[in-house]
Amino acid sequence: MAIESGQQKIFAPEIEGLSRSGARGLARAREYVSARWAVAPLFLLDLASILLSLWGAYHLRFELLEYYAPISRAFYIRLVWVAVPMWLLIFAFHRLYQTDYLFGGLQEYASVLNACTAGVVGLVLYGFVSRQADYDISRGWLAMVWLLSVASVSLTRFGYRRLVYLLRRRGLLVKRALVVGANEEGRAVVAQLGASPAAGVEVVGFVDSTLSAGAEVEGVPVLGGLSKLSNLIQRLGVEELIVIPTALPREGLLDIYREWATDRGVRTCFSSGLYELFTTGAQVREVGFVPLVSLNRTRITGMDAAMK
Repeated sequence: MAIESGQQKIFAPEIEGLSRSGARGLARAREYVSARWAVAPLFLLDLASILLSLWGAYHLRFELLEYYAPISRAFYIRLVWVAVPMWLLIFAFHRLYQTDYLFGGLQEYASVLNACTAGVVGLVLYGFVSRQADYDISRGWLAMVWLLSVASVSLTRFGYRRLVYLLRRRGLLVKRALVVGANEEGRAVVAQLGASPAAGVEVVGFVDSTLSAGAEVEGVPVLGGLSKLSNLIQRLGVEELIVIPTALPREGLLDIYREWATDRGVRTCFSSGLYELFTTGAQVREVGFVPLVSLNRTRITGMDAAMK
């Protein structure tokens, strides 16, 4: 069923006619497309960008510019074999292959800058540990590698983000979301997400115990109360749960947190304004220009988790 809401068309699923197995199969297919197909090309683009940066820096420093110290092509080929997997691993530690932290805002580009810097530092450490008597890593080459890698990775990711936005506008690479709470704040969040199709969030309905199921709020259907939340998530293949704290009592917030905050199949987000649960660890991310607080599934993440 298609519902017009301003200029944005929102498609509400027919809940009663949708079987549980069919919805789960659809959810698995959507998750495969969004999680796997969105990241795999990014990995290959980074691989190509890193290789191009290493080769380009070598060509500029040693073939186009004057260099009087002895060099060994085999030595730099070995550096490439070390640098490529090391940099991709560093990129992974900086969450550059986690869809929750990609395709929105400037944090992705800041992470690229930090990861490329860490990659150059890793090359310096490698050169110090496995030092050869006849050859040193050229500092000019390292500087060029850093500049070229930051530029090439950022530009390819910028272009790929434009492609992802285009696909999202056509209904691909999107996540289904339920908004818990249909007060003014919830309506504003839905309106903003509806106006930003490139955000990749498809709001399938509201969950609100104060309104009757079947009612419409800003053109979006109310699908039921909190007691039906678990069933709705399973039947509709929901991947994103957007909770409006001002629309719920504290007991309802705690129930949602206990049941869904650590679930790996559903990402629980809170609209800005809830600070009581920050001791669990949280990330503030921007989705369609809406600031959302996402609870970490574990207290320690990223590099800290790897070190532990």
